[in-house]
Amino acid sequence: MFPGAHGRDVYAWVIKPSFFAPDQKYPLAYLIHDGPHESWNRAWSVRRNLALLAEQGYIVVAPNIAGSTGYGQVFADATRYSYAGAPYTDLERCIEYVEEHLRYIYMSRAVALGLGSYGGYLVDWLQGHELGRRFRSLVSDNGIFSLMTHLSAPVRHPIFHELRGAPWDNPDEWKRWNPASPEYLGNWRTPQLIIPGERNRLVPISEARAAYNALRGRGIECSLLVLKGEGGSEGTEPEDVVLWYRAVLDWMERFTKG
Repeated sequence: MFPGAHGRDVYAWVIKPSFFAPDQKYPLAYLIHDGPHESWNRAWSVRRNLALLAEQGYIVVAPNIAGSTGYGQVFADATRYSYAGAPYTDLERCIEYVEEHLRYIYMSRAVALGLGSYGGYLVDWLQGHELGRRFRSLVSDNGIFSLMTHLSAPVRHPIFHELRGAPWDNPDEWKRWNPASPEYLGNWRTPQLIIPGERNRLVPISEARAAYNALRGRGIECSLLVLKGEGGSEGTEPEDVVLWYRAVLDWMERFTKG
């Protein structure tokens, strides 16, 4: 537990590998969940398996940041009118807490993974802000890149509720929290892996391609893995799950264990 935005207590999972030794140091896998109204909990997930990631030699830290469910309605509503505000503050303060208290973590060997539309959105948000420089690399899984082009999705996203209406109703909010705004794109510097599902109806594949092109345009090391026939971030085909893990783990190892 650590003090988060607006003085609220924020909880985080810390998962260690089975071979953990307190006198050793391990790289950090920093996980950001989807939602924003979801949470890390004792639930099984094929592609969001914290223990599996930890067993590759990482300390996994998975905070339930502002907007997470399970901590009351006020906490869950903290993303409304502040879509990346309070969550970003919580992510910052969690890293500060980890750096101060978890001395068995190599803070210089950290990677952040955003899973699902909102988790991936926050990774793109980190890219344009100071916290993004704390990581050797980033992973965005089915994330939202541009709030404006996201309007092309055939399914209406809950973001309309979070931002108090459509862009023409509240243009300032849509501009303020858009990772693709030019003022933020100019700050992108961290290598990033992007993995979209080709048939994701909530987050069209154009979001991933646009983020990938932005990274390439800025000369930033990046990789794009398109999962053919897949929808959301959970995956349905066993071979796609294996492909996802191989790509993610290879990317993580390349930047944290070299």
